[in-house]
Amino acid sequence: MTTYFFARDPGAADVIGCLYDTYSGSKRLLAKDHAKGVFDKKNLQYEHFPCVDNADIQETVRSFLREFRDLDLIVTGTTHFDDMTDRHMWEIARELGIPTVAVLDQWLRVNERFQVRDKVYSPDFILVPNESIRESLVTEHFCHNDPIVIGSPHLTELSKTLRSYSPKREAIRAKLADFFGTSFETLVMYISEPQTQLMKAGDQYCDVDY
Repeated sequence: MTTYFFARDPGAADVIGCLYDTYSGSKRLLAKDHAKGVFDKKNLQYEHFPCVDNADIQETVRSFLREFRDLDLIVTGTTHFDDMTDRHMWEIARELGIPTVAVLDQWLRVNERFQVRDKVYSPDFILVPNESIRESLVTEHFCHNDPIVIGSPHLTELSKTLRSYSPKREAIRAKLADFFGTSFETLVMYISEPQTQLMKAGDQYCDVDY
């Protein structure tokens, strides 16, 4: 039996890539849209999930899951706003008796990842970065089982490569000081998804019609 890992957004791909890389069992990696670039940078081999309109995603997911009978678990990201693939995977996998795990890569817009208008989409298990999000999901009844706190696999991975960034530190600090017009005694910076790049690619993160 095989565990399938799927990601569509860059943030989800960062986390899914970490989990896939450390998983020792039989596994396959699926990518769609922006996740492909992240997996390419991580040198992870993946299969292409079909890119179709939201109106056709449900049947595409159904056909895909029925085709691969060796599935015993599906691990996905949690795309928000503009793509329904994750949500339909959770629903259709449940119909087919396949358990699902969704991984939250960040703590923003959590409700929108599991609810579209009045409909709630729930995976069997949710992995979350911290206790606060776990409590929020329990309150909102977005999961069939108690969410599990795992921290941030991607940040953990980045921390292991901290030394490789040290030579660039002073140059980065100088550029930021120039940008803000002041220097910082202590500087903590976290950079995630390239929103400007995503917008240019045609993603609309507001006013999306499902």
